[in-house]
Amino acid sequence: MSLSTVNTGSEQLCLYLKWLMVKLNKQDKNWQEKTILLLDGASYHRSKETRNYLTNKGVKVVIGGPYAFAGAPIEHFFSALKCVDLNPSGLKTGKK
Repeated sequence: MSLSTVNTGSEQLCLYLKWLMVKLNKQDKNWQEKTILLLDGASYHRSKETRNYLTNKGVKVVIGGPYAFAGAPIEHFFSALKCVDLNPSGLKTGKK
């Protein structure tokens, strides 16, 4: 899992996937045989750049349907995360 405070696009996703695959390869050389990547269908998940990148790397992908809360386990994490004060000190945050 990765969280960021920047606008994400295909370039950032492919960079994240590159390093994720490096880590997965270190843990298990055969991870691709038993792994399917679940994406939620954001535009950058479906972009030509992302699809080409994943196809060239041999990664199997499933794009979840819109508003598929029950079918996307990460949504349960995000729901719990939103219930917690992540910035109790009130530090200034933002994209700029």
